[in-house]
Amino acid sequence: MRMNGKPVNLLQTTIVQILILLFATACSNGFEDGMKAYKNRDYRKAYDKLIAHAKKGNPEAQVIIGEIFDKGRGAIQDMGKAAGWYRKAAEQGQVVGQYNLGVMYHKGEGVKQDFAEAVNWYGRAAEQQYALAQFSMGVAYINGDGVEKDYIQAKMWFHLAAENGYANRDNEKVEEYLSEEEIEEALRLAEEWMGEHQEK
Repeated sequence: MRMNGKPVNLLQTTIVQILILLFATACSNGFEDGMKAYKNRDYRKAYDKLIAHAKKGNPEAQVIIGEIFDKGRGAIQDMGKAAGWYRKAAEQGQVVGQYNLGVMYHKGEGVKQDFAEAVNWYGRAAEQQYALAQFSMGVAYINGDGVEKDYIQAKMWFHLAAENGYANRDNEKVEEYLSEEEIEEALRLAEEWMGEHQEK
């Protein structure tokens, strides 16, 4: 066997493949151990196991590291670091990272408060059918936070959140501000949205 015009020893190739496999296994075990530690509320161990994965770009590890700094679990609470880790995950399309970054912008924690940017990140997570983000979009439309007040849009987002498992009183409460026709319009928009997003 030749590579780049040079002979390649089969034994060398096999050894390299084994080393790569061992390294990948060790990395994945560290990740799994870190996730297990986090679920078991051993936050210091979770941090120790997951920080290397987060630095290498693993979005799930980035979200957990963000949550550790956000809540001060096993580390000193640092909202700026939390927002930074959430952003890294969010920019890779990680839905919880997107939602959490939206919350940070909404509250002005770790970043300058910016309702429009909160809606941007909520919207990205909502597009992935993340119910809490859909609910947050509804709240934004009720309050006019980052968007123009729009009760029809609020009803649509609350309905979508309920359809995705986040039932809430606001879904019915917003109807107090809407006519029957407007409620029908909101439900039509929600059905249309669901149809478009089920195809993805």
